[in-house]
Amino acid sequence: MSDKPTNGDRRSLVIGSVAFCSAWVVPTALRGQSAAASAEPPGLPAQARGLPEVSPDAWYSQLVAGRDLGRPLAISRFLDRVWWLNDDAWWEPAGQPAARVTAPRGFVTDLASIPRLFWSVLAPDDQYAYAAVIHDWLYWSGQHRGQALLRRDADAIMVAAMRELQVSEWKIEAIDLALNHFGQAAWDDNARRRSDGEKRVLRVFPQSPQVRWSDWRLQPDVFVD
Repeated sequence: MSDKPTNGDRRSLVIGSVAFCSAWVVPTALRGQSAAASAEPPGLPAQARGLPEVSPDAWYSQLVAGRDLGRPLAISRFLDRVWWLNDDAWWEPAGQPAARVTAPRGFVTDLASIPRLFWSVLAPDDQYAYAAVIHDWLYWSGQHRGQALLRRDADAIMVAAMRELQVSEWKIEAIDLALNHFGQAAWDDNARRRSDGEKRVLRVFPQSPQVRWSDWRLQPDVFVD
């Protein structure tokens, strides 16, 4: 059976993605509220549900190999469905190494925080997960190589990275439409949090799979200065 939706399903998905995207672009888990009651997203490897280290799947390694993307995501997971990078993740436009975007080791991300209603067709850890990490970093930092970044430039980078990852065009359209309508709210919220002193890059990583982001983020000396 094909996982590609019918035309009617596609239209409904695009409309629904926009309607529910406020839950996506300002994710509850990254705000530090508990997500203990949330169900697990489908498709996660078994390691992600119990061990602190998550090995990349073979399909993802093959997908990324040979493209202008960094190594497959090396991520570990907090108990409350939030991840951190164990290594840098990067993307660059083809043939333009000077324009490389790098999400640093220790960056905390929720991958693609899509509302649960759409997990059957837009899972948080789908093909676009790598692009979503890069996009999360650009939205959080608000800059690239020390220069201020426009929000729509960050969105354009995500779209380009998704196309390199061969994400289905209907998924790209749904995500881009949602960002067009609701991305500014997340961009502004991140700017406010940065100005309030919030940090999102770890220097000390949890050693237990039972640690929640909502608790770890309150530790005094676990973040990069």
